[in-house]
Amino acid sequence: MNENVTWGENCLPSFEVNDINKIIEKLKRLDRKIVFPLTKILDNWVLEFKDTECNDIEVTSKINNIKK
Repeated sequence: MNENVTWGENCLPSFEVNDINKIIEKLKRLDRKIVFPLTKILDNWVLEFKDTECNDIEVTSKINNIKK
């Protein structure tokens, strides 16, 4: 999306949502650990959590979609 990308040595599943606050609420209800706290990166809010099989999953949302 016309952003500079730094390539690493791992594969991180990632998906975009309209409202990352709803994801945070759901993660709390499911007792999922957030391993990378909600952080502003360029035009996005980003967080990572552990799924039930201990995989790190990244979730992003455009900045203008939510209020922090």
